[in-house]
This record gives sequence, C-alpha cells and structure tokens, in this order.
Amino acid sequence: MRLRISALVPYVVVLALACGAPVARGESTSDEEVIKTQREAIEAAKSELVGLQAELKRRDHRIEKLEQAAGLTPLVPEKLVRASPELKMELGLLGLVNLIDRHGSTPRKMKPQKAHPEARTFVVSFWATWCKPCTSDEELRRLEQLKAALPSRQAALLSVAIDGLDKVRGDARAPSWVYPLFQGDDTHLDLLPRAFIEKFGVGLPMFFVVTASGEVKWHRQGPLDEDVIAELLAAVSARP
Repeated sequence: MRLRISALVPYVVVLALACGAPVARGESTSDEEVIKTQREAIEAAKSELVGLQAELKRRDHRIEKLEQAAGLTPLVPEKLVRASPELKMELGLLGLVNLIDRHGSTPRKMKPQKAHPEARTFVVSFWATWCKPCTSDEELRRLEQLKAALPSRQAALLSVAIDGLDKVRGDARAPSWVYPLFQGDDTHLDLLPRAFIEKFGVGLPMFFVVTASGEVKWHRQGPLDEDVIAELLAAVSARP
C-alpha cells in the first residue's frame, strides 16, 4: 500500500518542535524573554505546518482520484450515484432525433452506436440552452476536457440538448457548444424511466454512465468539476 504524503506530517511536526533553533542571548535577555520567543516561534511553526498538512491532504485526494481514473485503484465515488440494477437507457432512440456534427452543419439522423462503433461505454450529458450551469464557459471547457479523455478508454460523450432545434442552432453561443451533439425536444423524458424521474427529478445538467447495451451504471446531477471528471473517467474505465 502506498504511503500517503500527509501521513508523514505529524512526524515532521514533532521533529520541527524538537529541533527548534536556539535563541541568541544578549546580556539583557532574561530567561522569560527567551522562553517567550521560543514559544512564539513554535506556535508560528505549528500554524504553518497545519496549513501544509491541509494542502498535502488535498494533494493526496487528487492523487487518489487520478489513480481511480487510470483504473489503478477501485472506484470509490463521492459525486456519482450508483444506478439501480434495473435502470436502462435505450440509446437507440437518439437515432430518431437530430445529430449536429459541428456548428452550422445540417442535422442528420444516426444512432450513437453507429457514430461511435469503438465505444463500449458512453457518458450521456443532458443539457439545455436556458440552463446557466450547463452553458457557462467553465462547464463547456470541462465538457470538452471530458470528451477528449474518453476515446482512449473506449468510451464516448453523447451530448444531448433537450430544447428546440432553432434555439440550439440559433443561440449566440452555438459556436461554443461541444460538438457533435444530439438535439431532441425533452429527449431526457423519453430516455429516462418515470420511476427515476419521480425519485431524482430532472435537474440539469445530468450525466449518466451507460454501457453500449443500455445498462446505466452511474448518474449525477450538477455541473462538472475536476473530481467529477476523474470519477466519470474511472467509471468508464471500470471492468464489469
């Protein structure tokens, strides 16, 4: 088992306190002044080391997420919800809605499995033009980051806009959307079981890890961050 960096900090604290630098004494320096100065130095060092320990814990957490994303350690998600075994998603229905390959291109029809024949797993992202968390610059940047990292894991992003075609194509931010994308009015309501909607709602953005056969493994409601991306990558990398 790999020793985490933060585990070493208590030993560093003890060493630092045990090896405090001596205080130079002048003729007028009393023992009380020496002790006071040493105590102040110790308190300052302790405060600095507490901050260092917190930073090292954050780095350990990040390393753990990267290890999970690389498939080196088991997935222990904090921001994904494990799907119930009966939750399915008929990805073939996306073949009935519009597929927009890039900004300005003519919509066409194609099933995701045909568009991404190499993918054994998909990350399905439901969003809308009116959803501010879905369309912020930061969210689009992270969605592009996620999309770029998936192919090496035999996975693909299925970005699904759930509002009208004219709104999706005519929005001033359309050049910034992550392409290719599917568009279908309220498509999420067609793909998600009523029981799921009644339990979790349909807050956007929504992310689902789905096998090519339609088995939903994990889901999340809320925008992306670095930890969510790492967990999604770990989820698509996990073997059955």
